[in-house]
Amino acid sequence: MWHRGSAWSSDDGKSRADEIAAVFNAKGFAVAGVSVRSSTQAVFPAQVHDVKAAIRWLRANAATYQLDPNRFAMMGDSSGGWLTEMATLTGGVAALEGTVGTTGVSSALQTGLAFYSPTDFLQMNAQNLPGGGLDHDSPVSPESS
Repeated sequence: MWHRGSAWSSDDGKSRADEIAAVFNAKGFAVAGVSVRSSTQAVFPAQVHDVKAAIRWLRANAATYQLDPNRFAMMGDSSGGWLTEMATLTGGVAALEGTVGTTGVSSALQTGLAFYSPTDFLQMNAQNLPGGGLDHDSPVSPESS
């Protein structure tokens, strides 16, 4: 699975999945681009609920798409990396499963690969380049939303 980052501001996380597929399909891996609701459409943990619904749907339909339901992975960049981490590391956390879409199927991932994902929102301002950047502590920052 692939989810492109957008600072949680877009619901088009499947964008560029075709580029990822071009690399991985030739090596025998299927790629599904996955979109979730943006933070302007729904607040946390809705995005985690959405991605877990996508995992469950893919697993429930694995035979149709010739997928191995025991070998699911996800990757993403930036906020898509954050979503990858959340999906990969919260298997079995009932509060983060949600009731969106297909239920009764495992949302567990076997691995995840997160590219430059934010992991400690409270330290992001300290990581800004000299001269400033986005105020990550602001109540209207992407992380706060």
